Amino acid sequence: WRDAGGTFELHELAFAWSGLKLEGDGTFALDDQLRPEGAFAFRLDGLQATLQRLTDAGDLSPEFAELIGQHIAELSVPDDRVPGRLLIGVTAQDGRLTVQDHLVDVLTPITGP
Repeated sequence: WRDAGGTFELHELAFAWSGLKLEGDGTFALDDQLRPEGAFAFRLDGLQATLQRLTDAGDLSPEFAELIGQHIAELSVPDDRVPGRLLIGVTAQDGRLTVQDHLVDVLTPITGP
């Protein structure tokens, strides 16, 4: 598959739950060392309202909701065109998995059984 130039293209991913909405698209392939490579762009809407709703319901402590918000803010950028929307870029390249330029993991080759 890889040797034939195989690429997995995700044209639309959508997830919605309790006012939280995540949409995205991207591509995935394997590099010459069989490591994942690709890029995905995600759009996240409704995070703050969802955290507030969960906090008000007693499902999240205010401290944990704030921590979640801080971590997601570090891994995203605000969308200048849509108020409240966060943009999240995920890239796998040269054996590195990054989210908004933050190294998340070192990728190893995917090998068969």
